[in-house]
Amino acid sequence: MTSLKGNADLEEAALAAVELLRLGVLNADPAMFPNYNGAPIRGEPKDREFNLLLSRVAGLLPLHHKPIGFTGPLSQHLLGYNSVINVVRQTLRDLVEASATQMLMGGYAKRDIKSIPALAIDLPFLLPVNCALSVAMKSYLDELHNQSEPTSAKAKEQVRETVSTRYFPQSEDFDNDLKLAFDLWDAVFQGVKTSGNLVKESEKKQWSEADEWLASMR
Repeated sequence: MTSLKGNADLEEAALAAVELLRLGVLNADPAMFPNYNGAPIRGEPKDREFNLLLSRVAGLLPLHHKPIGFTGPLSQHLLGYNSVINVVRQTLRDLVEASATQMLMGGYAKRDIKSIPALAIDLPFLLPVNCALSVAMKSYLDELHNQSEPTSAKAKEQVRETVSTRYFPQSEDFDNDLKLAFDLWDAVFQGVKTSGNLVKESEKKQWSEADEWLASMR
């Protein structure tokens, strides 16, 4: 948790990432949903591979959207992965609720009937996360490869503007959400590097290569 640098907004996502890594499904395997459209399409195979990994990590966080129907591009592939994320989140929620129940019933915590509804709402993993930020990350990285100089500051600024206004016009703070996704990547990557046998060496190498690739794209 030290890699989160005190950012509480990333805590739930980081815990879910650990579980996904433990299950061996937080990776860039495109064959996970072979019949679904919407995976990254631009650049060389390595570019698409790294984009997919970044997009899956970003999908652990929500895109903050105005309270109207979703407006933006769709991706069957990332929506499929979103279902994996939310199964893990729901399982973690069940675990948290069971632990809280045990603490209350065993007398290990103060029991105040009036505060229990508020306590239930405050427990983590209350709601499913949407896949919009996952799609936003994919769109951002895909669009960069349409630029003649994708790593230039001008290109990145232009693509951010295009993606936020054309693809996600109802997003509330696209730049900050994208920054949070990059911060989450940094935190999860630090965890991968120190994960011991939890993550395969081949996947650690993939994460390291993706991090080097991302350095010039963010």
